[in-house]
Amino acid sequence: MIISICCIILDMLCQYNRKLMTSSSNEFIQFVEEKIPKFSKTFKKNGMIKFFYQNTAVNLEDPAKKTFANYFYSGFRCGIMHNAIIMPYGGFDRTGRLIIQEDWTEKSGKVRLVLGIDPIVFFKKVRKIFDKYIRNLNDLKNTKFDTLRDNFTWKFRRDFGFGI
Repeated sequence: MIISICCIILDMLCQYNRKLMTSSSNEFIQFVEEKIPKFSKTFKKNGMIKFFYQNTAVNLEDPAKKTFANYFYSGFRCGIMHNAIIMPYGGFDRTGRLIIQEDWTEKSGKVRLVLGIDPIVFFKKVRKIFDKYIRNLNDLKNTKFDTLRDNFTWKFRRDFGFGI
C-alpha cells in the first residue's frame, strides 16, 4: 500500500512539475532519477530478468543498460497500478536502505537480478520530495519558482476545470 501511494505521489508531482497532460513513462523515469539519484544507477552485473506476464515469459535483455528507475516504473509503478502486483524482479527489503540490488546464480549458470526497496525508507524520501515541492510553491518571494507555480495552475485547471 505504501509503495502504491508513493507511485501516485511521484506520478502526480512529475505531471505538475513538467506540465504534462497525462502520465508519461519516460518523464516519470527521468523525474525519479532526478529526485532520487540512487535510482539513476544500474545493476552492477549483467544478468537475466525473467518473469511471466499474461502467461508469456518475458526476458529483459541487458539490464545493466537500464536504470533502477526503469525497473521501478515497470515493476512497481505499472505492476501495482495496472495489475495490483509487483513484478517478480522487484521486492521489499527491510534493511533500512532505500534500494538494494541482488543477484544470484541459478543452477543453469544464469544470473538473476532483483531490485529491492524498503517501503518505509522510500516513503520518507517521497515525503521529503513532496514537502519541498509544496514549500517551493508557497515561496512567493522567490521568482525562480514562478514556472513551477504556473505549471501547477495550468495542470490543476486542466484536471479539475477551475483555478485556485
